[in-house]
Amino acid sequence: MTDDHGKTLPVGSVGEVCVLGPDFTKGYLDIPNVDGSTFHLTGHLRTADQEHVDEDGYLFLTGRIEELINKGGEKLSFVEIDNIFAQHQGVLEAVCFAI
Repeated sequence: MTDDHGKTLPVGSVGEVCVLGPDFTKGYLDIPNVDGSTFHLTGHLRTADQEHVDEDGYLFLTGRIEELINKGGEKLSFVEIDNIFAQHQGVLEAVCFAI
């Protein structure tokens, strides 16, 4: 789990799922990684999945990075907002979208 700059984040933080290993690609033919949007400088493949890890080491996917709402510098997940509303006993279904 990393921040926007590829720095590993501590447990309890919210970050991006990034992977590295022999089973993952190191790049794409004829597509340079000029802006770092696909790979961090460390070589980690950026999945564009947002996550957090709890104290027991369980990973929770909370949404896609491209689908986050940026409100005053804070990134909000549609999925998390939907889930909060759906927990209310008077709500049958919930859907959130940016305007």
